[in-house]
Amino acid sequence: MVDSAQRWQADAMPVQLESEVNDESTGQDGKATVWRARFASPSRQQLRTFTCSGSRLAGAAPFGVTGSVESPFPPHAIVQVFQPTYLLVDSDKAFTTAQAHGGAALMKDDPKQPVYYFATLDTKSGGVHWFVSYGKSMDVTDGIGVIDASTGKYLQATGPRH
Repeated sequence: MVDSAQRWQADAMPVQLESEVNDESTGQDGKATVWRARFASPSRQQLRTFTCSGSRLAGAAPFGVTGSVESPFPPHAIVQVFQPTYLLVDSDKAFTTAQAHGGAALMKDDPKQPVYYFATLDTKSGGVHWFVSYGKSMDVTDGIGVIDASTGKYLQATGPRH
């Protein structure tokens, strides 16, 4: 997706990366067949979402990498971009780390529950973090593990949100 974003605009940088759960993949083991990344172009003051899909399901995002329509930066918004090279730890490692710090207990009650992944810049630390969410969505969750996306180090966990 980085290559597609930089073909769209040379200064495009990621803002966030997130997985999608579907009938092919529930997010177990850090895997998803559909990923979305939002990129920002400071020179154009535009945002664009790119989707990478390996899904063959009807109704899923088209197979391959596709881009959405551009949208302007929201008024008065500060858009936080990060260097793609800060994302050294992939979602499978983030899942393993989250499992070791409480995720396995959440999975024990419902071994087939969805797991979502969201990576973005933490403005306080200046690092990129993975948020590993166990539950129906990132907003309706039984718990979230926060993992440093550069080192794989466990940072913290948050409780249920409904």
